Amino acid sequence: MSETIVPHPTLADVVRKHIRVNLTDLHVAIPARVERVDLAKGLIDAKPLVKDSHDDAEGNRMPVSVPVICNVPVIFPGVGGMRITFPISKGDTVMLLFSERSLDTWLVRGGEVDPVDDRRHQLSDAVAIPGLRDFAHPWKGTSPSAVTIGQDGATQHGAGMGDRLRTELDAVWNAITNHIHLAACTGGTTTVSPTTTPAVKQVVESATVKITG
Repeated sequence: MSETIVPHPTLADVVRKHIRVNLTDLHVAIPARVERVDLAKGLIDAKPLVKDSHDDAEGNRMPVSVPVICNVPVIFPGVGGMRITFPISKGDTVMLLFSERSLDTWLVRGGEVDPVDDRRHQLSDAVAIPGLRDFAHPWKGTSPSAVTIGQDGATQHGAGMGDRLRTELDAVWNAITNHIHLAACTGGTTTVSPTTTPAVKQVVESATVKITG
């Protein structure tokens, strides 16, 4: 009875195997579905939507579902005390990015920190960027020439509308402050100054723009 000779792996085989093993724990970015939302704390739980894989004992490729990742910080655009936020709901899709180093200490303290834990690119160090869509469900009504704001599928408004409304509000205020009333009893005139209508001035100056579909 002849023996089956198993060839010894080459150096290249060993190197490739070592690289594959190490890459199984290297996470960079992946789309995910929102499972839970806590906007008061700025975090979500998210289920990665692209499966991982490993080889079984016979070397066959086996797909594996990635578990839900809990307490993922959400990235809203903002700086200098200004920010843009929007509702996030269960079922929305996000892009998860995985930090090069542990985020645990930084999330608690902020500033420059020693992460203490030397893990890298782990599932537990994800952050979420909302808005990623697959090709089967793209955003509706996007414009090739303008930024739009509004509910998906509803009438879209150019983002510049906020500036135009600000201009109109300023024009209204100027009209109020410079308006001249005729005094019927004397035939004289009375000019309304900004100090005589502080409530109107406050409303105009503090007006904010909320655009909906």
